[in-house]
Amino acid sequence: MALDQTTEMLAHFIGQFEIATETVRLKEAYAAFRAMRDEAPDLGDLLTVSIRFTSSYALDGFMPGLGFFSPFTPLPAASLLPVVNTTTGAGFQPSGVFYAPPSTPPALDVVVPPPIAFGAMGPAGSVITVTYQLNVLDDGDVIFVPGAAPLEMMIRDTELVQDAVVVAKAMTAFNTPEPLSQDGSALGYGMAVLGDIKSSKAPDLEGVTATLSREAAPGVVIDGAKADAMVTTADVLPEFFLSDEEETEAPEEAEAGSLPEGASFTLSDTPEPELDAPESPWEVGDGHKITSGANQLVNEAAVFTSWLDAPVIAVMKDVVSVDAISQVNVLVEFDVDETDKIPGMDKEPGSTALNTASLNASSVPFQVEGGGGVPSNWVVAKVEGDLMVVNWIEQHNFMLDNENVQIELSSQTSSFVLGENKAVNVTTLSEIGYGYDLIIIGGNMIDINMISQSNVLIDNDIVTFGDVPPDAVISSDNLAFNSATISSNGVDSYTDLDGALEQAGQDLGAGADMLPGKLMHEAAFNGLDVVRVLHIDGDYVAINAITQTNVLGDSDQVALALDKFEAEPGADVVVTTGSNTTMNLATLVNFGVDSSIHVGGDVYSDALLYQAELIDTSADPLGVGISDLANEAVAFLADGLIEDVPSIEDSVMIDPVLDGGGTAPDVLTTMLA
Repeated sequence: MALDQTTEMLAHFIGQFEIATETVRLKEAYAAFRAMRDEAPDLGDLLTVSIRFTSSYALDGFMPGLGFFSPFTPLPAASLLPVVNTTTGAGFQPSGVFYAPPSTPPALDVVVPPPIAFGAMGPAGSVITVTYQLNVLDDGDVIFVPGAAPLEMMIRDTELVQDAVVVAKAMTAFNTPEPLSQDGSALGYGMAVLGDIKSSKAPDLEGVTATLSREAAPGVVIDGAKADAMVTTADVLPEFFLSDEEETEAPEEAEAGSLPEGASFTLSDTPEPELDAPESPWEVGDGHKITSGANQLVNEAAVFTSWLDAPVIAVMKDVVSVDAISQVNVLVEFDVDETDKIPGMDKEPGSTALNTASLNASSVPFQVEGGGGVPSNWVVAKVEGDLMVVNWIEQHNFMLDNENVQIELSSQTSSFVLGENKAVNVTTLSEIGYGYDLIIIGGNMIDINMISQSNVLIDNDIVTFGDVPPDAVISSDNLAFNSATISSNGVDSYTDLDGALEQAGQDLGAGADMLPGKLMHEAAFNGLDVVRVLHIDGDYVAINAITQTNVLGDSDQVALALDKFEAEPGADVVVTTGSNTTMNLATLVNFGVDSSIHVGGDVYSDALLYQAELIDTSADPLGVGISDLANEAVAFLADGLIEDVPSIEDSVMIDPVLDGGGTAPDVLTTMLA
């Protein structure tokens, strides 16, 4: 309840009085506190302590002839088993750095194998990277003209995108399972991946074009056909993104008095810089532009590895080697734009769905820099347990950009930017590790390179206008592009494990501290002064897996009111509802040398190149046309090809994971446990 004026004044006065009184009290208390702080404290007498250091050690004088001393204790001569030399008859004398020969020569004509120096070089370590990148964007714009009749329909791509994602899942050749999600072993994981690759097949879905090749022949494949070179992004980008590029201007001719050709640059000849004001991002050019499309979704991943390699590799058990690429494009486009009423619009560029892939390997022979003859010394580094090189990359972009707008033009120039959204994921890894002359693996060798790419692009547009049409309507010119490369510098060849290499693996696995004498006569080691050996007690696991997904729903409804519009000269009206881009770019490059792999068990090797696309231009703009195909895809998945399919009926939002299982960021939980 409000007070009267007199009461209000008294209350205000009392309050001011209370504040003044409290201030005086605080000031008095602060003065006493300040006086106590300003009083100098009594620190007492200072304690002075004198400390004197003495040492019985003194520095030696300058030693210019410092020699090298081995940090390792030489192995006793009695522990080395002599090997009879049946070829030359001459005694072998290894370097004294690692071993001092006995003073009395043996009675027999023998060759003493060189000892091992453990720890002379650091062993290779494991490297594990897990990268998970996700962009989710929902950009639905609604613009109504006051007084105009409301739009009859509202375009929304949620259900249509869900159906298309299920179809894309059914078209995918394989999934990239999490490491060790099978039976808890590296071999079990490798065999599970190999089984998925071998059981992959082209889906029997209406309208799907797919090619599947298991040939390991190197080369470039574009949409199932051999090609000479990979397609670059500059070759396929929509015209919308190329129109703003500045043309390269010819260099201006040198003015009189400028420096002659080859002359040195001097500050006196430096021209005055021309400072141009930066262009405003909101600058509007001539004409009228309505852009509800032109969205860009890009996933790019590049992995360059040179972590572990040797010209000779001995594997005591099995080898699993897989190179696989799966590329899927789903493009659904149905436009109602009456472009037949616009002169010249019959030349509008169409949409493009393109898969381009390359599987190649180049030979890199191992060059020996030393002289001829058997090696003088052997150095062995040991890894207890497994050695893993894992690069796991997942990149996902999910975007809904549905515009429902009415636009009435009345100005000279205008720009309505409702699209032009960008979602970009980029990952680059470079791993440079270790090189050896011989690698001995006590367990299995698992080498897997997988790239899985999927694009889902929905662009159903409705553009309406009155008696006066716009100058151009770009409702198509979309791009769904997949590009993948798996390249290997160094060719692997397989042979049986026997002889000295097999004996060396068995001895090191049993804990021996020397290598068999016959090993130094292997032709691969001739000319080496020191043979660098890595012994891995467990498995060697190398996994490079890249999964890339783009899902874009860009169905727009644009209604133009141009009946009373009088365009200025050169003021064209351009409507862009298409020109969307979804791109997946992946590169895996393994650097090394040509390797001869000696295998004690079995070799399981397979390569897969799979490319599929679905271009649907007959779907209803409301998303009814693809429902039958989605149901057919669900039935196809129900046969057991892929498990855990998301329910279409219960889905109301975009599922950010294609496999519907919710991939955990830590895909190596079991492996690292």
